[in-house]
Amino acid sequence: MPANYSWFAQLKEHLRTEEGTGPRDSKGNFWAYLDHLGYLTIGYGQLVAETDLSIKDPLIITLDQAEAYLTKRSLQAVRDAEQYSAHYSFDFDSLSDTRKVVLSAMAYQLGLPRLLKFKNLGAALHQGSYEEAAAEILDSKMARDDSPARALRLSTAMRKG
Repeated sequence: MPANYSWFAQLKEHLRTEEGTGPRDSKGNFWAYLDHLGYLTIGYGQLVAETDLSIKDPLIITLDQAEAYLTKRSLQAVRDAEQYSAHYSFDFDSLSDTRKVVLSAMAYQLGLPRLLKFKNLGAALHQGSYEEAAAEILDSKMARDDSPARALRLSTAMRKG
């Protein structure tokens, strides 16, 4: 993990809370489950299709495996958030730690291609208008259909910084 990611632990804790885990057994192992959109998921919101896991019955991973997937995907989400900031010409590193977590969490959930569709969010961040940025998070399919409660929490965090 690069040294300038002092807030990375905050991101991982946020993702553990937001993503949840689905079912676990008495040993703390994670069982695969269908998420709210019907995708086979395991660990902390990890799509099974995006892992090196073979599909078997039952599909189970350990806490250590779930944490390894979380770390790998979280690092990718941060890189995606940094790419997003470069695309919309604002300085990711100058954002507060909370706002870095918000963008990285959105990248974790949506992936870079879907995050890049948040054009007005990028424009608001370019202007340093966090009120507008917060409003743009709520003016989205994510807020209307996919995960409205999460979008509200992210919007509030963006506003408060």
